[in-house]
Amino acid sequence: MSSIRARAVLVAVICCSAWTVLAAQVDILPGDYVALPPGNFAVTGYLFQRDVVGPYVGGTQVGTARIRADVAAVRVNGYREIAGMTWAWSVTPLWSTAHLAAGTLPAAFGRDAGGSGDMRLAATLWPVADAQRGEYLGLSVAWFQPSGNYSNRRILNIGENRSKLVLLAGWSTALTQSLRLELIPELAFFGDNSDYLVGRLRKQDETLAVTGYLRWRAAPQWDVFAGAQANGGGETSINGVRQNDVARNNRLLLGVSRFFGKAAVASLRYGRDVNIENGLRLDSEWMFRISRRF
Repeated sequence: MSSIRARAVLVAVICCSAWTVLAAQVDILPGDYVALPPGNFAVTGYLFQRDVVGPYVGGTQVGTARIRADVAAVRVNGYREIAGMTWAWSVTPLWSTAHLAAGTLPAAFGRDAGGSGDMRLAATLWPVADAQRGEYLGLSVAWFQPSGNYSNRRILNIGENRSKLVLLAGWSTALTQSLRLELIPELAFFGDNSDYLVGRLRKQDETLAVTGYLRWRAAPQWDVFAGAQANGGGETSINGVRQNDVARNNRLLLGVSRFFGKAAVASLRYGRDVNIENGLRLDSEWMFRISRRF
């Protein structure tokens, strides 16, 4: 086996949960940082279908594995007022299945996994929420509790067996009457997984992600949006040995939203990595989301 292919096998083994490591930890859509009035509640359902391929080493594809993941999630959130500012809490459980759909990976990776994911608890405060000017600035903190299904005998897992703390800021501004710009930077910190592959200690550096959207009101009930996401950082170590697997990838996002009065909205989004440095590349992601406010 060549040295680059041997390293590729190692990268594939290291990349537990490729669909979370190489992406923003909190998936944001246009409009998420437009605050609802205090007193409102919202329930949001998500369906994802993701295909990742690879692995890649140094930007070169050195394997032909394909992993398919299907994810369902529900977010419940409520809006309140504190010190004259709007804030919101949210709780998001999820469930997922994943399997090796094509190609081969080391046996330690595993062939399939399923069950519940780690619970996400989050809060957002809006120092700026000016509906008249169309200007919003929100600051968020999200905590991922290691409560999902996890096996220490394989890499492919739904839960991660570690906590995560994620800090976000979301800025949404009206460029014209029908065009909005939204920018969301994110900084994520990871706890240790002390039972990685039967007792190994896995650590991960912080990751930084920046997501941006342009959203166009094409018709009174329709929005069309395009976005991009850049991800970096996140090198891992196992039992103190650095793995040289820094995540650098860029993603394009396209979608459409349909509004049903002022109380409900359905969105469909497509995403794909356009380049990647190490690990598994997102070949395609379809996300359907429907939200209802009360």
